[in-house]
Amino acid sequence: MGSFYPVFFCLIIVFCLMQTRSSQMQITKVRKRRKEKGKMDNSILMKYIGKECIITANGYISGVVGKVTEVSENWISVEDKKGKLTTFNCDYVSSIKEK
Repeated sequence: MGSFYPVFFCLIIVFCLMQTRSSQMQITKVRKRRKEKGKMDNSILMKYIGKECIITANGYISGVVGKVTEVSENWISVEDKKGKLTTFNCDYVSSIKEK
């Protein structure tokens, strides 16, 4: 039973290292995509200004629900019902759904 703890500890360390590597790979993919494509075209995002939307981005599991207030360059600003303003980099937005 005493030898279980070092093995468990090693497994946790390996899992954490794998997660870190996965995050680094995702960031590298985004940077590479930016270099290839340049700036993102915001004409698609402009139609959501003033509308209540659900925005899912990397790092937010359930997404953010709110009113899109501004889209400029590569950024999108969302205001929730409490008036809290959240700003996303458009490269990390995975989906936008009108509520």
